[in-house]
Amino acid sequence: MATPLEIISGTATPRRTLEALGSRVRARRSALGLTQEQLAERSGVSVATLRNLEHRGRATLKTVVEVARALGCDSDLDALFAKPAYRTIEEVVADGTEGKPRR
Repeated sequence: MATPLEIISGTATPRRTLEALGSRVRARRSALGLTQEQLAERSGVSVATLRNLEHRGRATLKTVVEVARALGCDSDLDALFAKPAYRTIEEVVADGTEGKPRR
C-alpha cells in the first residue's frame, strides 16, 4: 500500500495509490460502524465489488463515487480536479469569468 508521502510526492504507482484508496474506504466504513453488506446496500454496489475496492483497489470511477457518497465523502471528490486558483489579474481576465463564481 502506498504511504501518504508517496501519494503526495507522486512516487506511488497507480496500483499502490488505488490500494491505499481501498484501505481508506475500509477504514472509513469501519469507523462508521458499517458492515460491507450495509455499505454495499447504501451505495448500490455489490458486496463483491466493494470487496474488490477495499482489498485490491479495483473499482470503476462510478463505484468510487457511489461509495464515497454513501460514506459521506462525496464533497472530497470536488477537490480532485479542482480548477487552480488564479495567480494574477491577467489570468482572471483571460479566463473570461471575471465576477462569476468559480466551480
